[in-house]
Amino acid sequence: MSHKSFSILATGLIAVSVLAQQTDAPPADAPLVEDAPKAPALAWGADLRIREEAFDDIPILADPPGITRGGGNNYFRIRSRLWGSATWDAITLYGRLVNEFREYLEPDASSAWDWPDELVVDQLYLDLKGLADGTFDVRIGRQDMRLGAGRILLEGTPKDGSRTLYFDAARVTWHLDGMATLDAFGIYNQARSYLDIGPLDRDNTGFDKYYNDLTESGGGLYATLKRLPRMPVECYYIFKDESAWNSFASGDPPQPVKQLGRQTHTIGTRLLPRLNDQIGFEFEGAAQFGETDDKRDISGYLGYGAAIWTLPVEIAKARPTLTAGLYYLSGDDSGTADKDEGWNPLWSRYPQFSELYIYAFDAEKAGYWSNVLYPSLTAAIKFSNFHKLSLSAGVMYAPEENGPGDGNRRGNLYTARYDFPIADGLLAKSDRMYGHLLAECLDPGDYYKVDHTAYFLRWELVYSF
Repeated sequence: MSHKSFSILATGLIAVSVLAQQTDAPPADAPLVEDAPKAPALAWGADLRIREEAFDDIPILADPPGITRGGGNNYFRIRSRLWGSATWDAITLYGRLVNEFREYLEPDASSAWDWPDELVVDQLYLDLKGLADGTFDVRIGRQDMRLGAGRILLEGTPKDGSRTLYFDAARVTWHLDGMATLDAFGIYNQARSYLDIGPLDRDNTGFDKYYNDLTESGGGLYATLKRLPRMPVECYYIFKDESAWNSFASGDPPQPVKQLGRQTHTIGTRLLPRLNDQIGFEFEGAAQFGETDDKRDISGYLGYGAAIWTLPVEIAKARPTLTAGLYYLSGDDSGTADKDEGWNPLWSRYPQFSELYIYAFDAEKAGYWSNVLYPSLTAAIKFSNFHKLSLSAGVMYAPEENGPGDGNRRGNLYTARYDFPIADGLLAKSDRMYGHLLAECLDPGDYYKVDHTAYFLRWELVYSF
């Protein structure tokens, strides 16, 4: 266990020890007082997620004609989680364990994710709420985080898929008033969990299919302003360091090879104006600067714009929406050797708008959204948090024509998703069962040299209590 991970665990253990001492019973002759320490409020729960995923013919950057990523895949993913918390007034200690294994139907081969796999502590944090008369909230330890729409920061462990999302981090939220907050955070994510049981030592942060000892560290500020009801504003600055990076060459034992990293600064803003109850917009823009380890200047850009129309009709007491959006992520121009203009997705290497297309980046860097221009149209209706339908269609382009084909059209992408509730209070008052169906297909364009239609299919069931 590294000293960084040990400090996270030690923080939790020290907190438990200190707070446990506060709940010791007073001596028998001690006078009763109204503010005597209370016993902690304990809570626990669990969830089980079962998925079957199948996909094939997904094109990648390195494709020669007629070959796509890895052939057909069809497998089950079974993830279980168990959580518990102890709360003393404004102080909460929370922890969660996770395990995921897979059963492959295609290809018919042993899986690197066989049962029982490893048991990982994917949450272990201390919450301090309402410090300084309600001005500050503090969370320290292993935690999930999401900022804004998730285009900048959501996924801290992209290499293990959706098994975990955690960040080893400290976060302070300053409530300036009822209409404004400022979040300050620091992150130190290592390739290995270090808080796990099992011999696998999975790589949680790496860019490729091999083991990468890559530490992703950084921090930033994120301000949310809601003083204008029809114009919420978010502003941010984020720094990320990817220089602590080694891959491992063949040998016995494997020898580390230092990889070129980068230090990236990102500044941006997100606007959510609304004209009225029917028409709204979303805009986000960000710029990146800094330097790579081989002394290239960083100059990347993100742009997103969308118009959202809530239709003046009701279907089962819900109103459908139409969203027309345009998403832009800059690509690296191969003609400028002293610059890197490609967008760095920071901590957003997850299926941002497509479960299918995230695999298309595997020959570059896993989940590395960059060099994309994506106009799309989405129709959706939300009956409740667990009951909604969404249909989407769009055309993806590559601003920089660096593909194996002779053009810049990545392809036409079509997506359909249906989330549905199954039951509440099935076995206990607080339990819930729900699921979803997802289908995506991609008709590749001239950015590639293949013309096979790619597909991704998934069904999912979740039971939680």
